[in-house]
Amino acid sequence: VVDGGLERERVDDVADIMRANRHVAAGGATRILAKIARIEHRRRWEELALMGLITGTCAALLFYARRREQRVCASEQKSMQDLERINADLEAFAGRVAHDLRNPLVPILSGTQVIERSSVDAGVRRAAARIERSARRLASMIDMLLDFSRLAAERSPAVCEVRPIVEDVVEGFAEKARLYDVALVVSCENVRAACEPIVVASPLQNLIENALKYGRRAGVAPVIEVRGFWRAGMVLLEVEDRGPGLDATQAENLFRAFKRGVDGGEGVGLGLATARRLVEARGGSIGLRAGRFGGALFQVRLPTERGVTVGRRAAEEGVTSGEVPA
Repeated sequence: VVDGGLERERVDDVADIMRANRHVAAGGATRILAKIARIEHRRRWEELALMGLITGTCAALLFYARRREQRVCASEQKSMQDLERINADLEAFAGRVAHDLRNPLVPILSGTQVIERSSVDAGVRRAAARIERSARRLASMIDMLLDFSRLAAERSPAVCEVRPIVEDVVEGFAEKARLYDVALVVSCENVRAACEPIVVASPLQNLIENALKYGRRAGVAPVIEVRGFWRAGMVLLEVEDRGPGLDATQAENLFRAFKRGVDGGEGVGLGLATARRLVEARGGSIGLRAGRFGGALFQVRLPTERGVTVGRRAAEEGVTSGEVPA
């Protein structure tokens, strides 16, 4: 009996110890969990604070960027307005100067023609002919200045037949091509461009003139090809020579106002600049690339007014080709 009682007391002591340890363990676990909860709570607040700082910084940066963009836009708008005003003044000035310079040319040309028809010494006649040629070159420069000054003017929509203009321009260079011993080859489809005739003629005249001056290369027959056709909703005019070609810098300078040819050349350097402005003002473009024979190939792209009837007629008739003898 005694042994059984002692055994029960030991069991009860072990049970008490286990209950005490359980309470201690439970209290420790509770404290650890509470500590973890506080740490997690603090971490979340720190994350929220960091996110708030980042958001505030981004908002401040966006606000600063917006203000800076507004200042830049305002500055650019003012610069554009100033440039437009200066451009308008320059165009008006060019128009006045060109108009004033044209007036004295009329009596000069008339006088030289009278001298050439008179029975005077041959040397005097040759001098008069030189004066007339110089006066006509000056008249051509004045015409370019007038074109340059009129580009900003509002114009009503226009449509023109391209082929007669191309043929007329090429025919105007027939005599000069013979003097330069150059073959002019023209091919043009029946297409209509959504622009005035001058927008077709002016670039073509300048490109052919430059091809005659610079489109020659030793050992290669001098040929200038002029083409007009329709492609992908645009009228394309091409002038291709068989000269030495142009590098990128020379090509870009050709279209800048007051820049002349590769060796200086004659004129005031407004021909191609005016032609480019004319074409771009009508929604077109002028580009340059290497030709099939290593020369320069200039391409003028103009918006087209090509109906079904015109397209069908062009397809039926094909391309009209011809060569102007040199």
